[in-house]
Amino acid sequence: MSGIDATAAARTRARSPDEDETAVRPAAKPRIDLPKLVTSVRSANDAVRDAARSFAASDAPIGVINLSLYTDELLDREIESASSRIERLPPNQQAAARELLSRMQAEQVRRAAPHEVSANSITSRSEIDAAVKREATFLFRFGRQLSDVERAKHEGQLRALEMRSEQLHVLEPCDGARPTAVSSSSLHGAHAIELTADELVASIRKGVNLSPADEQRIRSTFDSWRQTSCQQTGQDPARFVSREHYAEVTKTLPTQEEVFQKYFEMMQAMQGSALAGLAFLDSMLRGESLDAAHKRVTSTASLSEAFTTIPVRGAHTTGKGQSVADPKDRAAEDPAVFRRFLDEAFGRGHAADTRVRGVDNHRFVTDPDKVTYGEYRPNADGVRSVQQAVAIFERQTGIKIPPWIKVTVDPKVPGDRMAEYTLVRRGAATDRFQPEDLSDRGVTVNLRPNVLESDEAIVGTLTHELHELLNLQRMLDDGPPMTYQVVRSHIAPNRGQNLHGQAWDVADLEVLIMRNPPGTPEHAAYVARRERVLEAFEQRNHGGQ
Repeated sequence: MSGIDATAAARTRARSPDEDETAVRPAAKPRIDLPKLVTSVRSANDAVRDAARSFAASDAPIGVINLSLYTDELLDREIESASSRIERLPPNQQAAARELLSRMQAEQVRRAAPHEVSANSITSRSEIDAAVKREATFLFRFGRQLSDVERAKHEGQLRALEMRSEQLHVLEPCDGARPTAVSSSSLHGAHAIELTADELVASIRKGVNLSPADEQRIRSTFDSWRQTSCQQTGQDPARFVSREHYAEVTKTLPTQEEVFQKYFEMMQAMQGSALAGLAFLDSMLRGESLDAAHKRVTSTASLSEAFTTIPVRGAHTTGKGQSVADPKDRAAEDPAVFRRFLDEAFGRGHAADTRVRGVDNHRFVTDPDKVTYGEYRPNADGVRSVQQAVAIFERQTGIKIPPWIKVTVDPKVPGDRMAEYTLVRRGAATDRFQPEDLSDRGVTVNLRPNVLESDEAIVGTLTHELHELLNLQRMLDDGPPMTYQVVRSHIAPNRGQNLHGQAWDVADLEVLIMRNPPGTPEHAAYVARRERVLEAFEQRNHGGQ
């Protein structure tokens, strides 16, 4: 037996008798050589772009392309590229290319569309400004691509956001106001100080026991005064910073510096004196001029007798807002005097308490017996009755005073005002003001007695009040809901072209029309101007409804 045969025989002998001689042993797994790693990795954008081009070059349905894989940058580029090359494609490929372009544009719009939010749920001015910007930008970019329904939806959302922005500007005017810059020497080493409503309450509490309701009234008065100042000037009168340490302050006009220095001196006086705090509170409630308030507050800080500065029973206010006390009411400084002052002050129903008021004069006018173009001329035949005054007004203007507005004479109208009215409310500043708050409850316009001495004063004053009230009623009936605070902003002094500011222009024109006989060029010119002014105000207040 050869060596080979012997080896084969040995293998045969080693095999189990149960094994099939025809069985094939499994082949060994082939060895796989892994390629070396690529040193440069292509971007996801490149990969997605290649995939899109592969789909476009194949017969694969366009619907299977997952556009969510596209980044915003890639999507913008592909839309621009597809738009430019469609016309160069063969006719049989253009339909598919347009379908793909349409899908990409729809995806772009979907990504850019702002999330729908409830405008009234936004409480921050910065947040509402950002929301307005997003919505306006979206409509500017994609408005033409939207369906009529979608475009109307986003336009409505933008209007709601813009309205909320106006409301927040009224409610929180100090959010964006700059602090008032003063010399660092005035701050006694500090870089910034701030007077708060709590500090005013603490100052007044030194002289009188305050109930929670008293404290709330004081805080409300302080907040109203501060917000009004912020709206008028863009400066926060209760926050003071060192000019040397406030980078945004580059220059302050001398007149502004004098104004804010007076505010600052009043703040300092109130921090150490209950009387000064009360004087400041009363000045805000009365709507006194800055000079009068400054004089009262700073002089009060050094006094020890309440009767000399606090207008208790029998006191009155002069045309310049200076307090004069009746000698019979002199009393020692004690809690009873402070309490009587607070009760009487808030009992007058000032705007900062629980009512919304309209007046036909503003805080810095010292002589109310004037229109813009000169003094009211007195009647040659004496004083009119209220009924005669109403008839004169209606005949001159053609405006019928509705039954829900009542005109009376009230000698208690402050000397720096021609008239005032009160819109009684029962809710917080952010509660909704109902249309029936005017038409059902009614409004009484109180005239100062000497208004009846001049037909011009009658027409000017009633024109002013009726412009505010009639337009306000239309806004409540036909416009969006308004809060008490928004209503107040429409009739508050020193707010630019709100209803109160407009009323001055309309009233002045009515008086000028009275002064120039019909048929004269001057009369015709003033009538034409009145028509233009009223048309502009109609558009501003009601959108041309």
